Amino acid sequence: MAAQVKNIEVSNDCKTISFVGTNSSFAGTDTATITTSNNEDSITVSAGDIALDTNTLSFTKISSAALVGVIKVQILNSGLSVVEEFLSIASCQIDCCIAKLVESAITCDCHCDKCKEDLDRAEKIHLLLQAAKYAAEQEGNYDDAVDKYKRAQEMCTEVCACGC
Repeated sequence: MAAQVKNIEVSNDCKTISFVGTNSSFAGTDTATITTSNNEDSITVSAGDIALDTNTLSFTKISSAALVGVIKVQILNSGLSVVEEFLSIASCQIDCCIAKLVESAITCDCHCDKCKEDLDRAEKIHLLLQAAKYAAEQEGNYDDAVDKYKRAQEMCTEVCACGC
């Protein structure tokens, strides 16, 4: 049974993730895992951190390191079988890159195409990021979301590594 409601929120610093989901199959949930596409970092959410109320499951987890890339939240039952899987994007590094490129384009005072190039690059990165979010959150396509996220990330590092 597909989830009727789900919401994954990632904080601006990408260190806090909050999840709320509704599904009748959540009744036997014991744990959840959060995995990121960047280095396959993984965080376990224990039963004590999960609130379950009339088929609505929720938790908030804080990480010491930023969650980066495509986020996979797996809800597991007591037998550690996956009940549901949800995808989202932790975009703080790419958002920072886009902001720096836009700032560079706005403050640019040269009379050449450099200013427009920065703005065009920021736009392409933003569109790739939106496509990654769509692939993750609407289509549930992890591989496509990772591919689009990595292309956006590469476009950021090609220019200046953005320092984010």
